[in-house]
Amino acid sequence: MAMAGLAKRLGEKAFNGRGEAVLGAINGFSGVQAAAFEAIRERIDLVDMVLDIRDARIPLSSANADLQDIISRKKRLVLLNKMDLADHSVMRNWTRHFEQRNECCYFANAHNKDGMKKLLHYLQAQLNGISSTKPAVLVMTVGIPNIGKSALINCLHQIARTRFPALEKLKRATIGPLPCVTEDIKGFKIGHHPSIFVLDTPGVPARSIPDVETGLKLALTGALEDSIVGEDCLVKYLLSILNSCAAPLKWKNLDTEVSEEFSGTLPEDSKDGESNLTKAELKKRKKERRRFSDHTQDCWN
Repeated sequence: MAMAGLAKRLGEKAFNGRGEAVLGAINGFSGVQAAAFEAIRERIDLVDMVLDIRDARIPLSSANADLQDIISRKKRLVLLNKMDLADHSVMRNWTRHFEQRNECCYFANAHNKDGMKKLLHYLQAQLNGISSTKPAVLVMTVGIPNIGKSALINCLHQIARTRFPALEKLKRATIGPLPCVTEDIKGFKIGHHPSIFVLDTPGVPARSIPDVETGLKLALTGALEDSIVGEDCLVKYLLSILNSCAAPLKWKNLDTEVSEEFSGTLPEDSKDGESNLTKAELKKRKKERRRFSDHTQDCWN
């Protein structure tokens, strides 16, 4: 596609001829990541379902090809996390993309409790057939670093705790803004009657990144540390993307809308009954209408 070609050229330009050297620094496992990969491989036969968690902004770039070979024989759900940061106009296209490949996908935001309640209900429905033959069901999460696995599990576990007796202290998976915070595999209960346990696993990057563009996307979305790719390269790439899609013009219009809407007065003639809303509710509704993608996106086929 034209957009895919443009993104590739922008990435190569940002690296300014240093792409192969930077990719060489990225590729390869650390000791912790290699151990995590082996632990996942050893336990995969014990689980009943795999949550293949990816970034909703880059569903293809955030997939780990090495993990795909391991989990392909298990019941699997491609869970596209961070949907609040993705371009909502292409979500249906991504759904269709995975359906054409006989893969189930589900968009989620680990920090939206209402959405997580729907996800928990969906998972329980998907596991009904399995739970009828086993006393407990085991689900494993897999994905690259900093994809939101632990945050998602924390929310599911917290919601589930309100639905069954508190037999033990509430557990929390370790989370953080940088990749590779989780260092071992832990289990969390997210269902009762039937009992459903989910395994939080360390993020495992791909052994090798195929091209410069993918490396830049992973760094911009937090899966790689900025210093590995180079802050100057990331800034050039991001600015090139923003300029190519006229983002500054959209932000200029947004600033104008904000100054008009939040000038301290409510409009007298609002549509859809907005005149009856409180000032705080009106601000919240207007904010939801103005959500923009961060422009770091994969191109769908």
